[in-house]
Amino acid sequence: MRFCRTTFESKAAGEINALYAGDGVRAMAPVRILKERKKGCVREVEKPLLIGYVFVFGDAKIEPAKFYAAADAIRVLRYPGGDCELTGEDRAYAEFVYANGGVIGVSDVLCEGNSVKVLSGPLKEYRGTIIKMDRRKQRVVLRIGVGGVERDVHVSVNILYAV
Repeated sequence: MRFCRTTFESKAAGEINALYAGDGVRAMAPVRILKERKKGCVREVEKPLLIGYVFVFGDAKIEPAKFYAAADAIRVLRYPGGDCELTGEDRAYAEFVYANGGVIGVSDVLCEGNSVKVLSGPLKEYRGTIIKMDRRKQRVVLRIGVGGVERDVHVSVNILYAV
C-alpha cells in the first residue's frame, strides 16, 4: 500500500502502472459507490475507499524506492519491522478489494427483524446488523463478521423488506 496526495489517488495509480508496465504489477485506487442527494435528485458517485491510499499488487519484486518516481507519492506504508508487504487481516482486506476490481458498489440488503442479509454487491451473502441508518441518503453502517472479526462497514444500499 502506498500513501499519496489526497484527491490524486487515481493519478498516482496510473503513474505506478506506467512505471511497472509489463512487470506484472497492478496499482489501483479503490473506490466506493455512494448515493448522494443533490437538489432532490439521488445519484451514485464514486468516492475514494481509503483517502490518500493506492493498493499495489503483483507477483514480481516491488521496490518501494521506485514508487517515489511517481509525482504524487508521499510514502510507502510499512509495518514496524520495516516490511511493506501486507499480512494477515490487512492482506485479506486488500485481496477482497482486488477481487471486486477496486470498486465497492451499492448493495441490496434484506431486512429480517434486527438483522440483514446482503443480497447483491461485494458483500453478497454476508449477514449482519444495521448499526446506523440514513434513509434519506440510503446509507447504512453494517456490522458484519469478516474472518472471525466483527467490522463496521459503511455502504450505500437499496433496502428491501420481507413481506
